[in-house]
Amino acid sequence: MDIAEALLAVGAEVNRVEDTLTRMGTAYGAVRMNAFVITSSIVVTMTLPSGRDITQTRRILTPGGTDFTVLEALNDLSRRCCADPIPLDELRREVAQITAETPKPLLVYLGSALAAGSCALFFGGSMTDGLVAALFGLVICRLQRHFGPQCPNRLVFNLLSALAVGISITLCAFFLPELHADKILIGDIMLLIPGLAMTNAVRDTMVGSPISGAMRLIETLLWAGALAMGFMSAFFTDGRDRTVIVQLLTSFTGALGFCLVFHLRRRYMFAASLGGLLTCGVYLAAASIWSGILLPTLTAAAFAALYAEFLAWFMGAPATLFLIPALLIPLVPGRPLYYAMYYAVQQDMDLSADFARQTALYALGIALGASLVWALADMRRHL
Repeated sequence: MDIAEALLAVGAEVNRVEDTLTRMGTAYGAVRMNAFVITSSIVVTMTLPSGRDITQTRRILTPGGTDFTVLEALNDLSRRCCADPIPLDELRREVAQITAETPKPLLVYLGSALAAGSCALFFGGSMTDGLVAALFGLVICRLQRHFGPQCPNRLVFNLLSALAVGISITLCAFFLPELHADKILIGDIMLLIPGLAMTNAVRDTMVGSPISGAMRLIETLLWAGALAMGFMSAFFTDGRDRTVIVQLLTSFTGALGFCLVFHLRRRYMFAASLGGLLTCGVYLAAASIWSGILLPTLTAAAFAALYAEFLAWFMGAPATLFLIPALLIPLVPGRPLYYAMYYAVQQDMDLSADFARQTALYALGIALGASLVWALADMRRHL
């Protein structure tokens, strides 16, 4: 079971895991092995020569990664055990030794930079584009190695990483017109696309494990959707739209200003200010999909509440510290409220009513979006 879990964690396909369990169980004396593996669970029933059945179930909670060295070593170990079973204590030690082996950080960073830069050049970028893509490849690698383990939900990790990297790349392209943001984004998105999971989904389906294949495929589609939503922030600055750039930048600086006004501790300031920028990006993305005020505001407010809840869990602080700065600049309807009062004083009741309606829609969207996330978070805490 330890070997099977380790194989899943490093990117092995389900068929390989089931085959390994069956062969090793038979090698160690089982008359019959029934192994059922999906991406989130392992169930094995071993029939002993005495006729007794032993069943073990293991829930897989850790998201899988990719490590071909560990995969090859575990595969080699299972082959050796099948050919000549080794004592169980020695087997446990070897498994622990193999799974404890980690790649050298320098090589991982180098590989990320090389892959991202090469992909940017491959898809038509200039040498400068490739160098910038390589630099952001280092940023993505840093996020994957140090932030990824703290964010077991791959969907949320992909969304936040793509948002941060996408906005950063488009800002660089705005200030350096010779850069091609699309080529840099294409190069860097290759580091986040779940290519191995998608390949294994097809392979699992074709070799007779349609349940696992369908689960993997749904996961990869959701991850890809999160990436698309995150990198969508780049599309707003296509054509060097100065208004959008200014909105994103001032969302960050405005949120930072409120952090100072509200006397927020220094260690929380960057995360809280980044929430303002990200919420603004989500609002602009939603506004490009849905017309009107309610749905974009609801989506952005839900994101801000989710972001605040995650940081509250991650940093051990009240969610309010991160929610208020994220909401104030992008979503709080100061502008329509001002004009509603202004035109009321000017006795232009039609315009005043129109801006009052906008104010109400913003307030309703904020309330609905945030309340939805709060309700779900409260349900999760009581489970």
